[in-house]
Amino acid sequence: MRVRQAVPSDAADVIALFEKLYTESTFLLHEPGEMNRSAETYGKRMTEGFERQNSMMFVAEVGGDLVGIVFGSRGLAKRTSHSFLLGLGV
Repeated sequence: MRVRQAVPSDAADVIALFEKLYTESTFLLHEPGEMNRSAETYGKRMTEGFERQNSMMFVAEVGGDLVGIVFGSRGLAKRTSHSFLLGLGV
């Protein structure tokens, strides 16, 4: 297993992993099919978060396939800048 920082070109694989996780658990925020984003849109969102330095994402790979993810984002507004949302899926 290899753990590395995600990059925007991972967007399609990240979306596919999220969709798989959404079908396997009812404890996640989204339901299957609810995260309706294109890889291009999600990749841009990843880039913006990384550039603003308010989000991070790491992926776990086995044989080149994504099998896990950990991500987090800090609040953008001054009143929420102290907060950090952390998510983990395997």
